[in-house]
Amino acid sequence: MLADKEDPHAFFLKWRDQPASEDLPAAPLLYEERKVTLRSNLLGCNITVESENTSPCVELAESLLAALESLLSTGTVEWMIAREPVLTVAVRKSDFAGHPFEFELQDHTGRPHLEITCRPFDPYAMPMEAQANIKEKLVDLLATIFARIVMTHDVPQTFEKLVREELALDRSVSFTGSFVSVANVLGNNPKNTISSWSDPEAREYPLKRSEAWDAGDVRADKQTDPTNRRSKLKPGVGEPPQDLVDRARTKHTQIQTVSLWEKAEWIATAFLTSPDEALQPVLAPVFRNAEAARQIFSDWRSEVGICDAEQRLRVAIVRGINKMKPYSYRIVIGSNPDAGFSRPDVRYVALVNRINTMDAESDENVERFLRNYTRTGGYFLAPAFTKRERFQPKAIMDLYIVKRELHVRQAWEIGRNDPDSVAVQEDDEPIIPTGQENPPVLELLRWKRERSAIRPSTVRGPK
Repeated sequence: MLADKEDPHAFFLKWRDQPASEDLPAAPLLYEERKVTLRSNLLGCNITVESENTSPCVELAESLLAALESLLSTGTVEWMIAREPVLTVAVRKSDFAGHPFEFELQDHTGRPHLEITCRPFDPYAMPMEAQANIKEKLVDLLATIFARIVMTHDVPQTFEKLVREELALDRSVSFTGSFVSVANVLGNNPKNTISSWSDPEAREYPLKRSEAWDAGDVRADKQTDPTNRRSKLKPGVGEPPQDLVDRARTKHTQIQTVSLWEKAEWIATAFLTSPDEALQPVLAPVFRNAEAARQIFSDWRSEVGICDAEQRLRVAIVRGINKMKPYSYRIVIGSNPDAGFSRPDVRYVALVNRINTMDAESDENVERFLRNYTRTGGYFLAPAFTKRERFQPKAIMDLYIVKRELHVRQAWEIGRNDPDSVAVQEDDEPIIPTGQENPPVLELLRWKRERSAIRPSTVRGPK
């Protein structure tokens, strides 16, 4: 209720600007279309469930998303993050589906996709045995999704802890389902659409405004252009602040497709240069599976373009990783934090990188490539493939990506919070130049070795 002298416009502005408004959907679901689309963001993964607008498909879609939110809410305490930026789910009815429903996990261009088909049944009047069957099937479905999209120190051990100690699966399916419980509150014929609540005799109030009611009052936190970027990101020192992490607002921007990379098998890296070094050189990750390699680079070209003008892909060569093998180096390919995560509204991100170790017998190839790159100011990133490691790889130049930036690092320079810290492994013995008494890599190695000694189930916080 408004006070006598309170301005209604000011009151609604305060209501609009409440922090909780950020968690509200952009528009209400009226359930009037042929299909219903439900969305949620869990641990940084954008989950979209598209269902036929009919029972029991809608109830199954609602129950699945609610159970997922309940199960993965533990990820805000445990160290979990989504390894996939997107999960799509389609729910449809079929007379030929297994009872009570069946599902198949697929890959759509390297991204996980679930096809769920359910038999016709009454979701509001189910005997106890039928309720038990659908809960058992939901548990299988949740376990499948968890194993596919969640990344943690030890997935089997973490999942076992959730199931046995925290009873997360049982909690998820027991308290979130729309089956029967809806009927207990709203009856066996609940009104699920906006039209079922509308009175056809009610008076209509046509909209008279030609613009949004708050068009002249931009929210304070929206006045800053979100496309504006901070200055180049700098690695922090020590532990991250405790208040930094808000998993509810975690954003996952990943241009890597995990399943495709596992299928492609990156086994080596090749450098291609022209005899006179007048043309831009080629850096070519060598894969065993040519088809998967093609798909990876085809997806990249769709996302970043033939020319990676915004430098969204970050490529690094880390040298000096092993004093016993002085010519060994690692190639790191991943998302560029400066290109994708330097907006002021971004607070917490997870970077997924792919790494290839090359134990070279000399530095001739990499030096020739770097000399050519320095001379021409750019290079091509293209896939190559070979059936066996000893065979000459064949480059797939029709899928090249033009690159300008290349990060060449010495391992001893890399500290704990450096984006290239993934290229230093706990058993490495980096080459440290004479006179470097306390290089950053020593803290990184010490931290990695301490962390590896901790049991995965006892690790807390972002590490």
